[in-house]
Amino acid sequence: MASKLFLTQGQATSGIKIEFKSLPGSERYPAGHAWGELCLWVGESLVWGEREESKNTPIIWSWVEFLEGIARIWPWLTLEEAYPIPISPEHPGKIDLELMNRWDEMDESQRDAEEDLMFDFKHRHNLALLLRGINLPSVFAIREGGEMVLWSSEVSVRVDFSDFVAVLGDFGEFLCELLRGSEVPLAKLAVARWDDRISKTIEMRNSDIFGIEDPTVIELIRRDSEPVDCDAANDDIYFDNETRAAARMTVKKITSKDQAIILDAIHKIEPRPTLELDQLSKEAPHVDLLAVRGWEQGYELARWLRNRLNLGLGKVDPESILMGWGLDLVEIHTDPAICAVAVWGRKHGPAIILNTASRSRSSGVRGRRATLAHEICHLIYDRQRSLPVADVLGGYGPQFAEKRANAFAAEFLLPLAVAAQAVIDSQDGIAKISNRLERKYAVSREIVRNQIFNSADLSGISEQGKLELLGWAREKPTYEVRGL
Repeated sequence: MASKLFLTQGQATSGIKIEFKSLPGSERYPAGHAWGELCLWVGESLVWGEREESKNTPIIWSWVEFLEGIARIWPWLTLEEAYPIPISPEHPGKIDLELMNRWDEMDESQRDAEEDLMFDFKHRHNLALLLRGINLPSVFAIREGGEMVLWSSEVSVRVDFSDFVAVLGDFGEFLCELLRGSEVPLAKLAVARWDDRISKTIEMRNSDIFGIEDPTVIELIRRDSEPVDCDAANDDIYFDNETRAAARMTVKKITSKDQAIILDAIHKIEPRPTLELDQLSKEAPHVDLLAVRGWEQGYELARWLRNRLNLGLGKVDPESILMGWGLDLVEIHTDPAICAVAVWGRKHGPAIILNTASRSRSSGVRGRRATLAHEICHLIYDRQRSLPVADVLGGYGPQFAEKRANAFAAEFLLPLAVAAQAVIDSQDGIAKISNRLERKYAVSREIVRNQIFNSADLSGISEQGKLELLGWAREKPTYEVRGL
């Protein structure tokens, strides 16, 4: 049989690219095993293969195991977002560091149980582990809403989820056609599993969500769930509704009772048009193209929105802005670990649910303002990206998006330029300057400290002044909240 060539096409080449050339059956490359030459890129980096003297040297291997493995893990690869234990690394390359910190001095039996869970998780999301007999660099693929986070060899990129599914789906179909009709047992198994992957995904999609066991919570999820079938659009197969997403983000984080409070609140929110918000989302700059780090992206977005809304550099009122866009603001009392829930989708919202229970960050004025500013970032930027239907501040949200939203909130409430100018213009001590900023802009001491330290010019602050600023911030290290 003649060689066949596979090349990744379309937009996905900016995040993941595969080049594959099949090898005709021979004594060295027995037919029915999908032998071939493969190069795989993550971003601009060739991670499977080598670059030598301006030429790409591919990996030559049998890829029947890859097809069988991709087909087997397909439901988890496309549906599973939350980690099986309470960790939230910024990207998969930081998993082991988080595990090391978490497991340090942990009870041995609990650690053993968590190690088993993470072992299985890695085998569902590290594509290199699908192949036996060859050691390839890890290629982690972990979903975050409308994006897929890819990591390999210190390279982390984010690719549109639909593009990722298209690339892997096209390559799987290519391998499947190479193997269809083969009498090799593994090839027959791989083809059968590939042909069955969508039905298995739908079966998992229609079943109870990962890790949810409480019948009350399951019933609340099913209120909004509509069974999908193999003829449904991909969006219906792969994407959560609002209640399912919120449940996924809070599983193992809070009790089932508190989950039920949140899901019931979501269920009561009616859908509504938000034309101005939708227009701002369309106009928002693609900051992922302008900056690499999440906090830089957050600053860029905040500056753009202040300018777009003609807010200048003065104090802003996030609550009035949200109300002006026509959003519902709903208050609940639940576990203080949850600050707020933002929802948007076909059935509910857009709306923000604020947890005003005692000791919740949103129970205090400054915490409420910061929480609402944080959610503005998600509403403006993340609704079509890493958070397609919901955000749970205090849950298991994607960490990159959370860092972006935290930086956005700080810059939106207290611009760096204001903090820097306050230091330059005043002869007072740093504590007095900081007190004025804290009161005037109604922000936490943490935000004041960070915005002063992150401002471009610190030449006006002595080393003693910096120490005084740190001490001042430590006097009230977090947001003021209502006590019991």
